Amino acid sequence: MANIYILARKSNGFGLEIEYQVVKDYCLENDYDYLEVFRILKSINQRVIN
Repeated sequence: MANIYILARKSNGFGLEIEYQVVKDYCLENDYDYLEVFRILKSINQRVIN
C-alpha cells in the first residue's frame, strides 16, 4: 500500500492529492478493488496533510 501511495502522490507534482488514474491502473494490474484502495489512500493523505 505504501508504494502506490507514494506513486499516486508524486504523480501530480506536489503530492497534495491522490491521483485517481494512477491508483486505478495499479489496482487493475494487481487485481485490487481500486475504489476501496483509492478511499483508503485519500484517508491516509488527509491524515498526513493535517
